[in-house]
Amino acid sequence: MGKHLKKSAFRSIHQTMNWLIVVFVGVLIYPESAFAQQDRDLPTWEWEMEEILVIGERSLHSLQMEIYKAEDIKVKLFNSLNSTDDFDIKCEYVAHTGSIIKDRVCDAGYMKKARAEDARLFMDYMQDDLPFLHRSDHQLTGEFAHKTEALNKEMIELAVKHPSLAKAMINEYALKQLYIVEWRERFKDSILIGHTKPEEYFGDELKFIEFAYLAYNDGMLEEEIWNYWDKRLRSVIHQEPYRSIWLSSNHDKYADEFIAYVNTILSGEVDTSPSIIHAGPPTYPFEAEQKGIEGKVTVQFLVTKEGTVRDPIIFKSSPVGVFDQAAIETVTQYTFKPGTKGGEAVDVIVRMPIVFQLPSEGESENGETIDD
Repeated sequence: MGKHLKKSAFRSIHQTMNWLIVVFVGVLIYPESAFAQQDRDLPTWEWEMEEILVIGERSLHSLQMEIYKAEDIKVKLFNSLNSTDDFDIKCEYVAHTGSIIKDRVCDAGYMKKARAEDARLFMDYMQDDLPFLHRSDHQLTGEFAHKTEALNKEMIELAVKHPSLAKAMINEYALKQLYIVEWRERFKDSILIGHTKPEEYFGDELKFIEFAYLAYNDGMLEEEIWNYWDKRLRSVIHQEPYRSIWLSSNHDKYADEFIAYVNTILSGEVDTSPSIIHAGPPTYPFEAEQKGIEGKVTVQFLVTKEGTVRDPIIFKSSPVGVFDQAAIETVTQYTFKPGTKGGEAVDVIVRMPIVFQLPSEGESENGETIDD
């Protein structure tokens, strides 16, 4: 079995440099002939050592490079699809006035043309000894806000039609969010940055994880990136204050399937499952009954540790939409003996299939509920 040694990027580089220095000095002091003589004088054994696996942390710089790569893929796809050269985006490294440090800047065609025009006018004014003020980035941004809005609109419209562009956009965004999380975690004890509290950012992070979850389910997010966010959520959601932040949040702003996903993680494995104490009678929708329509709906909901039903959603229905409301109204009438874990009542996600079936001759006119 390999030994897993996790090192920070800085420490790994530092140790590697020390090792190189030792090797370099060693070669200077001990010429090759000395090593050869030493090898001939000593007995030789073969010993195959146990494999050692060294896993280093991904540096923020390498993560930034991944973001740039993802951005380049997005830009290349968009440039090949958009309607005008003005919307072509070019990313390059530029040193700002008074600095030798180059920053990465991505500009649309209309912004590059505006800067080129300012440069031309500046040279003309110089020849006539006239003063000329370049438009600042802030001024250009305001002046061309309408074009930027049109560019973003076209990019989204193209992403709807071209899954490859949508996938590139989502992957870039996910990597940028990952960079924010990693940066915040690594510098949380810095006196300049400070340790931000989960209450200040976890709500926004949950909203992004929902976005990533839905994008992954639609095949628009790389599995490797989604696995990071899935692991991130599972590592914190059982802890306080993260658990309370989720439970106290307004669930109306989240998609139903995401709510079910998070609550399923929270419920985990239980010692005893919830059991029904009271079940209200289901009601067959009048219009469906008149038309002779039958169907089945699976409702997913949370059975709280108090035994009440909360956050019911439609997990599956056939035919779609016909019996959904009736099924929701049915389960909200239920009360349960709560599930337990370690001898204590806990919240548990439950999926309940409900069959709506018209009675045969002589049978009562009720939908039938079926419990797994």
